[in-house]
Amino acid sequence: MSVYIAALRKLSSRFRTALSLMTDWVIRATPSTLVRRYLRAGLSLEDVACELGLPDTTRLTQAIELDALPTALKPLLEPGNTIPRPFWKQSIENSIKF
Repeated sequence: MSVYIAALRKLSSRFRTALSLMTDWVIRATPSTLVRRYLRAGLSLEDVACELGLPDTTRLTQAIELDALPTALKPLLEPGNTIPRPFWKQSIENSIKF
């Protein structure tokens, strides 16, 4: 029994360390820093699909390829490309319905 408890403690310690490494920057960041990071980040194809409530990018990709959506979304079809969030908010978000 003590072998299992020792193993669980070791795993728990490793988990806490990993969690700390992943989240410490969020805890140290001020709310305004987080907001700025959110607003400055470009939106990828996956991000846009998520914002539209789609489970994946399949339907969004098809709609962009068929010119059923604004041509400003075409760059998202290239791997690694993004569109600026302000552009998305002002120009496109409210005009697209799935």
